[in-house]
Amino acid sequence: MKIKLFENDPFNFELIRDLFIETFKRDFNPNYWKWRFSENPLEAIPNIAYIEENGKLIGFYAVSEARFVNGNELLSCGLMNAAMIHPNHEGKGLFAKMEVELHDFLLSEKGFSFLYGFANHNAHRIHRKHAGWKDILLLNLFYSNSLFLKKKLIDSDIYEFSIHNGIDYDFIKLDEMIEKSITYGFTRNVTMLKWRLKDPRNTYKVMEIRDKINTFLGIVIFKQYTDYIDIMNYYYVGDRISKFNFLKFGLHYLSQVSIGIYTWANLHSDDHVLLESLGFQEREFNTYLGYISNSFDIDREKIHFSFLDSDVY
Repeated sequence: MKIKLFENDPFNFELIRDLFIETFKRDFNPNYWKWRFSENPLEAIPNIAYIEENGKLIGFYAVSEARFVNGNELLSCGLMNAAMIHPNHEGKGLFAKMEVELHDFLLSEKGFSFLYGFANHNAHRIHRKHAGWKDILLLNLFYSNSLFLKKKLIDSDIYEFSIHNGIDYDFIKLDEMIEKSITYGFTRNVTMLKWRLKDPRNTYKVMEIRDKINTFLGIVIFKQYTDYIDIMNYYYVGDRISKFNFLKFGLHYLSQVSIGIYTWANLHSDDHVLLESLGFQEREFNTYLGYISNSFDIDREKIHFSFLDSDVY
């Protein structure tokens, strides 16, 4: 079976609908696929490998273009995700063949420095066996019980906050802060962030924190479920407030409106130790973080990542 690349042989996106429904046995959301492949500000053309048979898709695999800050360098990279194999063609190694074909094109011809992914056990096995996957970290959910946070954190009369819908928030005012907030890890400018928070399957909130004289201090991006909250990422003005005080105040509010709070933090980072001091503990296995490259090596102790870098988009 011939593997094709969308960049060379584009297809009608209506073909994805049937493959999705037959693969996952659930409703197809056309708004998600439009957002995912037609609106990504970094992609002029989607990075897709596919297999077609008798006018229908039987295999599909995509990589989302992203950016990685390496000191003073801004590198192009790709997030590995969105794979489908028709049930009648499972067990033939088609996914492995598609990913090898697409990865070779992106790394050797399109100039990506590396490809990264957040993999479950099954995908991890295939990546390791066929695609040259290198493990960075095994990620567990990092969790704190809100009752503990309520006891540990006290209200502050120094700071104030407001809550906004992510898709409506004006990120322009913190453009420079966002781009400078990470020196080694996945990053995004304001245009990329505004697109990211428009994911039609999820609703994101933005907590804006200011001091009593209305000086902007930073934001916390979060996703709220019925009882729990995911902290997706946060950005703060380091010369106006310490990371510790910023997180303490943000977590004080979030603990009032949830049973518990989840996030990720690199085990080797200061963030991890800081959050441990606020009651966070490693919980159950969540995912493998790894990458594939021709020559670029990722420093597992330095890399910054967050829920916003994955969230299965």
